[in-house]
Amino acid sequence: MKLLMLAPQPCYIDRGTPIAVDMTLATLSEAGHEVDLLTFPGGADRLYKGLRTFRVGSRLSSRPARAGLSAKKIFLDVLMLGKAIRLVATNRYTLVHAVEESSFIALILRVLFRVPYLSDMDSRMTTQITDRFHWLKPFDKLLWAIESLPTRFARGVVTMCDSLRSAVLPIRSDNVFVVKDVSLLDYYTTVELETPVELDQIREQHSSVMMYIGNLETYQGIDLMLSAFAQLSTTNPTTSTALVIVGGDDTRIAAYQTIADQLGVGECCFFLGPQPVGMLKALMSKADILLSPRTQGTNTPLKLYSYLDSGVPVLATALQTHTQVVNSKQALLCAPESGAMADAMATLIKSPGLREGLAANAKCLIQKRHSPEIFRREMLEIYRLMTVTKATNDSASDSARSTPDRA
Repeated sequence: MKLLMLAPQPCYIDRGTPIAVDMTLATLSEAGHEVDLLTFPGGADRLYKGLRTFRVGSRLSSRPARAGLSAKKIFLDVLMLGKAIRLVATNRYTLVHAVEESSFIALILRVLFRVPYLSDMDSRMTTQITDRFHWLKPFDKLLWAIESLPTRFARGVVTMCDSLRSAVLPIRSDNVFVVKDVSLLDYYTTVELETPVELDQIREQHSSVMMYIGNLETYQGIDLMLSAFAQLSTTNPTTSTALVIVGGDDTRIAAYQTIADQLGVGECCFFLGPQPVGMLKALMSKADILLSPRTQGTNTPLKLYSYLDSGVPVLATALQTHTQVVNSKQALLCAPESGAMADAMATLIKSPGLREGLAANAKCLIQKRHSPEIFRREMLEIYRLMTVTKATNDSASDSARSTPDRA
């Protein structure tokens, strides 16, 4: 097939959705499909067989657009619409694969050119908006009705977790799929990469190391994690524990370093900044506990799958964002409250047997249900079904055109 993929993110960069897009591109290339990727500036080009990459807005800015809603992202979406129209007007695409809000662009393309599309949902934009702008919460149903409009007319809908599929099913019951993310430890690991020297020093100077890896957006629960760590330090003063935070930009790192200082744990909190995804395995090997303190949203964080595959025990908030993937046998789950998280931290630090059991069960879960091979197989099966659907629709259209009207 000849495909157009719309990815309203800077692809490729080491970030959740661009990583998922990259894995999909690799899968489609290996299967022999030709793909035109239309994406934002700021990412690295991939050289997969049959892949052509087009970027919008590169002359205006080469800096990657940040995750989440922003004026820059909306402007780039408008540019993407114009470029997508030109591409579809000059190419015969079998299908458009539209990621996140680009499904609106795909819907317009369907109206103008009758090209079918696959809607790929990595999150609910409505939830992100209402979590950020609380005054919009009374309009949640209206916003969701607008957001879900493209899913009604898509040939199929791909969701990345059970909660997203459940949200779509009341709108349509056919061709709604779940393709969950996978561990990146073997898929992206680069053996040549070494962890920062600072991390080795932290490991030597502390009896235990807790680690968070990911962006520092509000929904990730960094404030909760820092508050819990401060309570842990107060209730267990003899425990030499470090909190290592990997990821985030300079502005957010500075803000959270200030908060850590105010809580009295600044000297035990270490912000390493963003690190290559190929370093994940090496980074996690230096930790005794991995933390996922997310407090908002229902989509599962991509990092959770690599966490579970690492052989290091995981502490996560007991919210749907995590529990739709793990239970108490694979991770220690706690209420999204600082006291509960502090108690859970202390429990894991003092219980090596519990840590070992959770880590072993988690790794088994990943190997059985969330491997890259499973991702490839499920994505290709969706495309096979889309091809069958197209053939059925084309056959029905031909039959309708050849059948005379009955007076």
